[in-house]
Amino acid sequence: MSRTRHPTRSFPTRTPSGVSEYVYIPNPMTTTQRVARARAFTDSEVVRQLVAQRTRTNGRPRKISLHAVMAALAMHGVSRPGTACIAAVVETLRTLSASDLAVLGFRSQKQITYRRMLSGIHA
Repeated sequence: MSRTRHPTRSFPTRTPSGVSEYVYIPNPMTTTQRVARARAFTDSEVVRQLVAQRTRTNGRPRKISLHAVMAALAMHGVSRPGTACIAAVVETLRTLSASDLAVLGFRSQKQITYRRMLSGIHA
């Protein structure tokens, strides 16, 4: 009986440099992990300085705080990095629970809309 490899159970092949040709694709992160990563990003010193420089003390207040907007952008970047428009960010936020939104900095229980997010960016 000769030893032959099963055609469906092939072993990783190697390139001349010795690196495997297979690409490692990690398991997708859970919602809790994505929220924690977005929150860690917004708690970084660089983001705090950016928010402090951009926060106004006079004029019309934002409907959504800039810190929450930064958290929303980070959350969307971790969840769906291929699209970067405000409508897609709002769509990502609508999939989250109220407790996840509170962790990201959305204190109001009002529905997150495109208009509110745009106000948080432009005000």
